[in-house]
Amino acid sequence: MSSKRSAEATIAGYLYQFDKSIIEILNFENDYSQVTIEGIEDIEDEDFNLKSIQVKYYEGTEYNHSQISEAVRYLFFNYIDYLNGNAKRREYYVYGHYYSGTEKLKVNEDFTLQDIDGKKAIDIVKENFLTYNSKKEGKKEFYSEKNIKYRDEDDNEIKRSITDEELEDFISLLKININAKSIDEQYEELLLLLEERVDNCKSREDAENYYYNNALNVVFNLAKSRDESSIDKEEKIKFLNKKKTSLEGKIKRRLQNENSEKLEEVEEYKNELEKLKLEIDKLYDEIEENDKKKRTITKKEFIKKIDKKIFLFNKWYAANLGKMKYTEYIRDNLYKRKSLNRTKSKFLILGKEFKNDLTNYENVPIYKFLKLVIEDSYKIDTAFANKDKPWTIVLDIESEEYQKILNKLFKHNIKINTGKEEYKFDIDAFNEEPIINANMDGTISRASYQIKLITLSTFKENIPEIEDIDVALFFMRDNCDEYLEELNSRGVYSYVVDSRDITTLEDIEFLFENKNIYKDYFRILNVSPTLLQIEVIKPQKFKNLNENFTLGSYIKITDENNNSIIGILKSYKIKEINNKDDLAIKKINEPSFILDVQPVGHITDNEFKKGNKSITIPPSRVEIANEELLKEIFYIKSKDKEFCIGDLAQNPTINGERINVTMDGNKFFNKHLAVVGSTGSGKSCTVAKILQEGIKPYTQNQKEGILNNSHVILFDLHGEYRNAFKEECRYLEAENLKLPYWLMNSEELQEYFLDVEGSDHNQRNIFKKAITLNKKWHNLNEKEGQKEINDNITYDSSVYFSISEILCCIENYNRAREKDGIYTWIDSDNVNDLDIKDIMPQTYNELEQYSKLFRYRLEPVNEKGTRQANLNFTNFISRLENKIHDDRLKFLLQKGNECKIELADVIKQFIGYNTISLEENKNITIIDLSGMPFEVVNIVVALVSRLIFKFAFERKRVMKMNQIEEVNEVPFLLVYEEAHNYIPKSQEVKYKSVKEAVERIAKEGRKYGVSAMIVSQRPSEISETIFSQCNSFVVMRLTNPVDQNYIKKMLPEDISSITDNISGFDKREALILGDSVKIPALIKIHELDSDRLPKSNDINFIQEWRKDWNEMDEFDRVISLMSKKC
Repeated sequence: MSSKRSAEATIAGYLYQFDKSIIEILNFENDYSQVTIEGIEDIEDEDFNLKSIQVKYYEGTEYNHSQISEAVRYLFFNYIDYLNGNAKRREYYVYGHYYSGTEKLKVNEDFTLQDIDGKKAIDIVKENFLTYNSKKEGKKEFYSEKNIKYRDEDDNEIKRSITDEELEDFISLLKININAKSIDEQYEELLLLLEERVDNCKSREDAENYYYNNALNVVFNLAKSRDESSIDKEEKIKFLNKKKTSLEGKIKRRLQNENSEKLEEVEEYKNELEKLKLEIDKLYDEIEENDKKKRTITKKEFIKKIDKKIFLFNKWYAANLGKMKYTEYIRDNLYKRKSLNRTKSKFLILGKEFKNDLTNYENVPIYKFLKLVIEDSYKIDTAFANKDKPWTIVLDIESEEYQKILNKLFKHNIKINTGKEEYKFDIDAFNEEPIINANMDGTISRASYQIKLITLSTFKENIPEIEDIDVALFFMRDNCDEYLEELNSRGVYSYVVDSRDITTLEDIEFLFENKNIYKDYFRILNVSPTLLQIEVIKPQKFKNLNENFTLGSYIKITDENNNSIIGILKSYKIKEINNKDDLAIKKINEPSFILDVQPVGHITDNEFKKGNKSITIPPSRVEIANEELLKEIFYIKSKDKEFCIGDLAQNPTINGERINVTMDGNKFFNKHLAVVGSTGSGKSCTVAKILQEGIKPYTQNQKEGILNNSHVILFDLHGEYRNAFKEECRYLEAENLKLPYWLMNSEELQEYFLDVEGSDHNQRNIFKKAITLNKKWHNLNEKEGQKEINDNITYDSSVYFSISEILCCIENYNRAREKDGIYTWIDSDNVNDLDIKDIMPQTYNELEQYSKLFRYRLEPVNEKGTRQANLNFTNFISRLENKIHDDRLKFLLQKGNECKIELADVIKQFIGYNTISLEENKNITIIDLSGMPFEVVNIVVALVSRLIFKFAFERKRVMKMNQIEEVNEVPFLLVYEEAHNYIPKSQEVKYKSVKEAVERIAKEGRKYGVSAMIVSQRPSEISETIFSQCNSFVVMRLTNPVDQNYIKKMLPEDISSITDNISGFDKREALILGDSVKIPALIKIHELDSDRLPKSNDINFIQEWRKDWNEMDEFDRVISLMSKKC
């Protein structure tokens, strides 16, 4: 970890702790409840002592000791300073937010490190935190280094290493919470509390812009607060510590000396040392007690202090963002609030920290700076309006220095209104409006003055009489409260920029640059609802300002009212502006570029929305959307809804950072989604990533082993996903899948058992009758000891029947003879040889008689007047026999008791609940279809889909009937991998059942918590009914032109700026769009862990061919299996 990383962790740590303290205060029920803010050690306003302070914050995916080891070392060094008498004894804090790996560290309820797995806490600290392996310096054990100083009798400095007793004391002071809330999550909680608990806080924007910064400032000032007596006591401690080290030296020297007289002195010195330590500890306690009183505040006092609508740009927030992002943040907020409009009377107040620049009389930086300010409003030969107002600059300098500055500026012919302060300040002269002479075209030809300039002392004395102040912008570190209160009472919008990094005039030029740098290098050529054309007149300047300019970049076009259109750069062309005459004299003009920008959204009143909305013409600037804007666009307010699988593929940041594209997880899953991409595009890895993120533990309980409430059923056509989920999934294949045939509905039964395309009327009718009556026979009602037919059972009822008995029945029909249109058989077991007739039984006795067709081989009645039925069921019987005896179909056509599995167990195996044979609950169930005959795949998919939908449907009904208001939802996601293979556009009868099942989920599933993910490499071959119901799309590389055109037609938004290059996407690149994402985005899917990749079935042909000849020892076994299945 670099020192930069350490600094970031420190700043984030203090922000985290400050936020935590603010939340604690706001959560008090009683207005007079008190909280004491943790003190900050030796941090001056302008100099963060980044390595030796007592709190740090880290965030990451998986916790490892190495991630916080350097932080612990810095805190350890501070404890060494305490032992050396240079710091006080204090508690130390390390906060961390990780998704996994936190079980590697054990702490108690006070967050003190504990022994774990037989390893003592002190050894964990020594080995994992205080030992460092460096390639250059080798292994360093900081706990064994001699850093603790003491002096001998001759006043020589001697050093020793820390003792185990002292190290145990350090561990008792060290508080490590690696299960802390995310700093962003805590920040959101804080903003909500401010909205709720502060009466004048009317919105999230108020909370963020005013009250949070005010609260941060109050807490920071409290954390720095010291009692006046503490400084004197600390000086006394330093004196006593010197005596202490001297005594420790004397004791050590005498213990090494065998002289008995010297040894007698040891006890005397030890007693003196003990008294000294007690005195030092007492002084520390007094300091802590007195300082705590200064750092204590009640809830009522706190809210009163922060309840000011002053926009404070806090130094801690600045340090956390970094200078560049901080200045962008300031500028964006000022523009958003229209505080820099030319019609506003703006006062810029510069503090003492700018004195070096202001008094640099040789170079006069202020001259360059004032020219930039004048260009913003009153530059000669520029257009102006009667309402335009000049800037007023207020300088915190002495009158002598002020006069020198004026002399220099007058020499440069800058027209300044000073209110005659250089002689005697005249408020009336200062309040005068500038007199403007205008040219015929409305531009300024002459002005009585272009800017106002006074000292801070004059400003302070005359605030009540200065007539026109709309905006006051303070760049000063001194306390501004004396000015702010009066300005606030006048309704002035006040802003305080509090930063250690802004100390020169050049540092604040950003306020004016953004309004001017864009105007001279572009012009709008054409505006339509679907396309903006922008000519870049000075491409080199544009490139310098926008280094990451490329096709697919997001572009922001802003008007004077700070409303913006966000578009995607679709294409550009070069406009040649060199004519023959120019070329003849070798005068080469820089060509211009015409950008074609496709609008995808707009920002109005600080809020981003999809779709195009016009802005006022002409716009004020065109720029590549920066990192902060894109983060804001892709920001999801509710952490519970956040879902992220990738970053923006184009990199808009200067420092190479990736921007997470965050989606609304609810909308992404519950409105159905499609993932499409050709072979090799990374489609399988993307599906795995989506599901891994979906089932990932979210709460602390889940991270400790409690399953979350996700239920995913994945149809895996090629058997590749098991490796991506390992023990987290339930893996069902032909050998262990329980899916009895009797759950099929009528269409599925006919589709599978009949030759649907060629079967005749008799075959269908007798098959239907046999199954219906067999279901009734095996599922009788019993009333008062009497068996009755259950009339509610139909052909479609999901109840048991025997397929072998159906075969027996069909064989009997194939032998039947008929008389007067009725088939009749002889019951040879009956004494009277009763006839069994092919009639629809109405009573139990009639059904019992008919049931003999299921159980016995019956002979037909062969008497006068009968004739052979000629049903020609021989082929039908042969097909039934083949299917019943096909070993590959055991999971479907199991015999005996195995077939009579309870419906509850069938459903549970799919939705992850435990059963008798499957003991563990699982979030994801993978149904491996690769080992099943292809002709049964569509039946399996149809049957499982229908069962899941039916279960969710009936559950909803039960909840409604029971009038349960707060339903604990149990949502299901069905993932149809390689969906074009079994839910195609084809109208073939064999696909009818599966298409109906999936289409019903697509159309009605959302109402009952059942969603579908359609995955395919050939989207053009999938049922349009299903695709049209998908709201979210993840589109990867598609090489087939038919698929490309189809997907463009089906997408809910026209983003040809991206889809025109759909065949050129890199591996793992995907276009995501739909309601779940704010704007369409081309993203790079996050990589999977190497041990969690879907198993590739690709064979490396050339490598395998180049190996030695393979004798295939398994050849005979393969032939044997083939013979059984042929």
